Amino acid sequence: IVERHNIPEVEACKMPKVILMTLYITRLPLEYVWIKSSIDSIRPIVKIKHEDDIEHILARGMTRVLNLRFMKYINWEISEMKLSLDTRARIVAESFLGHVV
Repeated sequence: IVERHNIPEVEACKMPKVILMTLYITRLPLEYVWIKSSIDSIRPIVKIKHEDDIEHILARGMTRVLNLRFMKYINWEISEMKLSLDTRARIVAESFLGHVV
């Protein structure tokens, strides 16, 4: 069972004790990955350099691919949650109707 929150602790920052170490990885000043983490979520921040038009096009394409992969995973997770909810609702309905009939 996973407890779900509307606002991750990384964004809320209500309890400083649950915010974990921030990791900053850099190759150049224009290229870095910054990972903010807490006990219930992680927020990756990726900066890609755009020095010329080719790099801009390649970075935009890579960002689009990463977004599509993320959305595919989120859509899959939502579908799984809906199936789980339907299954639980069916079990409850059968149990309720079994006692009524």
